[in-house]
Amino acid sequence: DKNKLLVRLLDLEKDHSAILFANTKKDVDEITAYLQDKGFLADAVHGDLKQNQRQYVMNNFRKGKIQILIATDVAARGIDISDIKMVINYDLPHEDEVYVHRIGRTGRAGKKGLAYSLISPRKMS
Repeated sequence: DKNKLLVRLLDLEKDHSAILFANTKKDVDEITAYLQDKGFLADAVHGDLKQNQRQYVMNNFRKGKIQILIATDVAARGIDISDIKMVINYDLPHEDEVYVHRIGRTGRAGKKGLAYSLISPRKMS
């Protein structure tokens, strides 16, 4: 189960801030609720949120009040936070350049970063 694997990964890397990418707003909301239920400091950013809601979430992420930001690709455009230690692809994007954009959120300015992709067997074919 992907969610159980995600929790194990986040437990192992619990000292790191992370952006988790999902392909749909529905998935972003479901993953956010699941992680919050498991006690993680997580919140969501996607296109259905009003601008002031997105800014509120982003400010909390910058301040460390949120450790895990769950986002769609469109909502994550322009995110420029220097201290993101980890990017998780909950779903692989449909285009290679989007993958490069996602993992480019970590390891900036010569710093090391981690990038994980969660792939289920049926997604590999």
